[in-house]
Formats: sequence, C-alpha cells, structure tokens
Amino acid sequence: DLFALGRLIEHLWPDGPPAELADAVQTLTVSDAASRAPAAGQVSGLAMHPPAPAPVTSAGSTIANRFILDRQLGQGAHASVWAASDTVTNQRVAVKLYDSVDAGDQIMHEYEALLDVTHPAIVRVRDATKLDNRWALVTELLDGPDLRAVMLERGGVPQEEAIPIALRLLDGLRTIHPDMDEINRLVAAVNLNDADIERLVRLRKKGFAHRDVKPENVILTDDRGPVLVDFGLARRFRGDDGAALPARPDAGFRGSTTYASVHAHEEADLGRRDDLWSWFYVVVELLEGTLPWRAERGERGERGERGERGE
Repeated sequence: DLFALGRLIEHLWPDGPPAELADAVQTLTVSDAASRAPAAGQVSGLAMHPPAPAPVTSAGSTIANRFILDRQLGQGAHASVWAASDTVTNQRVAVKLYDSVDAGDQIMHEYEALLDVTHPAIVRVRDATKLDNRWALVTELLDGPDLRAVMLERGGVPQEEAIPIALRLLDGLRTIHPDMDEINRLVAAVNLNDADIERLVRLRKKGFAHRDVKPENVILTDDRGPVLVDFGLARRFRGDDGAALPARPDAGFRGSTTYASVHAHEEADLGRRDDLWSWFYVVVELLEGTLPWRAERGERGERGERGERGE
C-alpha cells in the first residue's frame, strides 16, 4: 500500500513532486518494505498540516533584502506581478511572485524557455529563484500599457497602427516556434551527415509555444513596440520526433478560452497552430473592434467567454 501511495504521488506530479513530498516519495518507493513505514506519517502530516501560506506582500516591502516592491502590475490565479527595484543591479525589474511553495518546476520551465530568446517582441528574463520562501521569476520591466488597456481607452486601434503591431508579434512567434519545415526536411533526407544530425537535434530542442496569446499579455512600449509577456503556460516541443507536441501536456486546459483555438483542449498537437489561432483573433479584434464569433452573433465587447460558436 505504501509503495502504491508513492507511485500515486509520482503520477499526480509527473514533473516531480513538491519539495515537501520529495523525500517521502523516495522512502515510499524503496525496495525494502520495512523502510517505507515512516514516510506514510510524513505524508499524512503534510496533508493534515499543509505548509503555511506565503507572506502577504505590499508596496514598499523588500523581498530577500534585494527587491523593493513598487506597485502591483497584475494578479493571476497563481501569482502576482510587481514592479520593483533591484538593489544589487540598480535596475528596474518585474517580479512575478508565485503563491504555491511547489512552483519551482513551473518557474524554471518558464525561465529556461526564455533564457536564450533575444527578439525585441519577447520579454527578457533576468532570474528565477526563491525569495523569502516564495518562488519568483524576475524579468525586465516594460514601460507601457497592455494592448487591452489601449483598445479599451481608444475604442480600437487604426489599421495603420494595428498592422505593424500584428506583424511584430507574428515575427516574435516565428522566432520562438520550431522551424518545422527544416525539421521535416532533415527527417525526410537520406544519408544525413554529422552536421545535419547535430542541426536536427538542435532544432528539435529549440522551439516552444506561448499558448496564451491575448491582448492582456502584450505590452506596448515606445522603443520596441509590442512585447509578448507571461510565458507561464509555454511548452517546449518534443525532441524525439518532428511533431509539434508539448514536452509535458497539461492535465486540462488553463489558458484563456476567449482566444483559444478549437484544438486547445486536445492533448496532441498543442503548439504553433494554437498560437497562430490566438494571434489571428487578436488581429481581428484590433482591426474590427470585436472577435469573429461575437460578430457572427451580433455582439460587441472587450471581454467574456466564447460561449456557443457552432464549431
């Protein structure tokens, strides 16, 4: 029973159990049955007495004796984003503070996805670490409103402004997406040399998808134009074949249903086509002031779930 409990925990957290359960899982799944008993009590204790919630943050507070929080930029279901001053580097940064104590895998996944990306339309990361017992992702601080705020304030964006925004975002997506044309060409080739094989391996490991493209995740800056942010749902593509699949599929869809494709709830082929679908919806809303499915129903509005679409 204890061994089965350990395997169940591994199944519930395929990317690795929370830090509080990691030692318990190792003990529960050892080959010596007599050594498993102590870990059951540890697991039970964690279930009855979960770790204390992270301390509440506020403007003016200092995190880890380094980051002075200025103002809150946003609040999501699992994290809050703050504008802050880094007292070590003397830079203005954005600090994304996660509520869960076991968010380490998620935050490192987001950090690693963005680490080597230098496109002006993609946010740049600074650090991923634990600050006062809270996982945090530190990125550059972008000066400007999000695209949603601009659309609401101005009642739409003129075509001469909307098209450059759309094309810049598309170029940013092209940079992070895998080059499937080249991957498929190499896969289909005969007698690959060592250089080709090395290139194929590198291409397969490089690409990932954002999977939550929407106006709220686009910051309009004066110097760089639109910048795509919030890669918390980003997924890399498998390196064992040319398919555009996420490295670790989600147990359920967690993105914005308003801009999600009809394929977003499927476990297969999540990736480029979903980003492009969402991008297209953002472009239509920029140009038309509404979303395609709202136009079909004679509705206009800036927010809301998709509802019935007859698809």
